[in-house]
Amino acid sequence: MVGMLFWLGVTMIGTDLDNATDNDYLEINSTSIFEPGNFGVLGAFYTILRITIALIYSVTCAMGILGNLLVLYLIRGFNRQSPSTINRFVFNLALTDFHFVLVLPFWAAEIVLDHIWPFGLAMCKLVLFVTVLNMYASVFFLTAMSVSRYCSMVQTLRPGRTPFRPCMVKCVILAIWLTAIAVTLPLTIYSQTVNIYGDELCIQKFPAGQYFLAFQHIQRILLTFIIPLTVITICYLLLIRFLHHHKLSGNNAKRQSKVTKSVILLIMSFLLCWLPNHVITCWGVLVKLELVHWSRAYYITHTYIHPFTICLAYTNSCLNPIIYCLMRREFREAMKKVFQRISSVSSLWTCQGTTLYPSQHEANQVGIPLNQMNSQLESNAPGQRCNTLPSTTSSLVQQN
Repeated sequence: MVGMLFWLGVTMIGTDLDNATDNDYLEINSTSIFEPGNFGVLGAFYTILRITIALIYSVTCAMGILGNLLVLYLIRGFNRQSPSTINRFVFNLALTDFHFVLVLPFWAAEIVLDHIWPFGLAMCKLVLFVTVLNMYASVFFLTAMSVSRYCSMVQTLRPGRTPFRPCMVKCVILAIWLTAIAVTLPLTIYSQTVNIYGDELCIQKFPAGQYFLAFQHIQRILLTFIIPLTVITICYLLLIRFLHHHKLSGNNAKRQSKVTKSVILLIMSFLLCWLPNHVITCWGVLVKLELVHWSRAYYITHTYIHPFTICLAYTNSCLNPIIYCLMRREFREAMKKVFQRISSVSSLWTCQGTTLYPSQHEANQVGIPLNQMNSQLESNAPGQRCNTLPSTTSSLVQQN
């Protein structure tokens, strides 16, 4: 229970860590929130809550790794054939989401252990750095994708406009990463491990107490939600206005429409996944600045609802690749080819594992050309035993 008491007493009330004492926890326990005899029920429910969140993190991690690796593989192939600005941004978006889901097991372990951190100071700083860095980078790339969609549509209908040059796109990508690193470093510097009643916790210890923490929350809300949402909204309003005055035709119109829909879905998934978390975070900022009184409603929301809003926000990292792959036709076709290739390889290994009986003509051959082998494989009916595949090993033995 040390982790939960520390979380409630220090984080929720906004008590400075340097001045936190046992009286802070007694003040929590003496409030009307913890009614006599109900603390055991609260502890049992809190245990179930922690295990549930850890399971959600684990599922999100597994889906995020597979989905983002698939997107990285597909976009790498697309960029070799015909590199585009939007694909470069999607590649970096998948890269940030992939890095993000890699650290989810550490947070899952911390939650299962009741916020106890067993991995040491170095991993405390590293895991927090990767988490916050990729949170900022992800929303920055989503914003860049919206701007790129609008500019790409304008260039399509106005051929005289200068398209994005590769060097310009690379500069934008580099600027996004550098900005994300710059806003992440302060949190990494002030993150440390502290010993509370014999248990080690990974926290952020700011010099100015709750006001510096409130400033960090305000900065996060502005940079990862309000400003990007404003830019994205303006881009799509301008896009709608532009399309209202210009008409696309043929395959170009269909392609632009599908890509635009996929980007809109990415943005909407980000909005729905992160909005609840930002609302509760904003509420917490008002409480820390003493603009709103600490109440029972805030306690219930922050204790039981806020952890699930974090889970919802984290699931955005595995939704992005799924949405983008399902919306774009070229991605669906590329995925089919990948699965067909995997299926053919598994079938080939199955055939090689079967006892083969070469004919007299095949026994006199040292090797079989690859094109003949493929033709024989294709001639097999579905479900038929693969005994028509020549055995080059037995041919070599009989030849000698």
